[in-house]
Amino acid sequence: FSAHMVQHLLLLLVIPLCLLLSLPRECMPSWLSRRFESGSRFQSVMTGLCWLAGLGTMWLWHVPSLCNAATESESLGIVRSTSFLLAGLMFWLPIFCPANRIRLAPPSAVVYLFSACLGCTLLGIYITFTTITVCPAFANPSDRIGILRMLYSAGLTPAADQQLGGLLMWVPPCLLYVCAIISVMRRWYEAEDFVAVPTVAEASPSMTKVTS
Repeated sequence: FSAHMVQHLLLLLVIPLCLLLSLPRECMPSWLSRRFESGSRFQSVMTGLCWLAGLGTMWLWHVPSLCNAATESESLGIVRSTSFLLAGLMFWLPIFCPANRIRLAPPSAVVYLFSACLGCTLLGIYITFTTITVCPAFANPSDRIGILRMLYSAGLTPAADQQLGGLLMWVPPCLLYVCAIISVMRRWYEAEDFVAVPTVAEASPSMTKVTS
């Protein structure tokens, strides 16, 4: 189960983020960028949908019945993995979109990421401390290469495996969100610093007046 949680985090948070960061700035159509003007109603609605897509998908597929069904069904498992990738792209889009116009303003981005951290924390706490088996299919999984036998002989139990999975859902995503917040704040600081420092062309007229 814990290895399964690592897969979920990679599909939902890490891979989509890497994909967005690898895109060139010119990849976004200009008409779409204009729709996302900062403070517009369209941007507010889409930001809410992106946030719900990321957190909602994460919570949805950890409902015990759905988690178990997707684990036992190959086709449903493909649907789950695809939904993680798409939801992850939607979630990170307002923060790390290649087009700066589409990105949230830094204060809004901090609130966006902090609230997502709270959502992951609540889900991680639920998985870690609940007495319900989140995914019954992992209570007795197939072990083709004998790794589970080795882990169980070392003291790992299904309950401990689920608790480890809950901690993985709890701590690493929040660390990633904190890193994203630091990146947003650094970007904001650099932008403010760039605006505050006058260029040589701007400073030259005043210097000319002084010398004259």
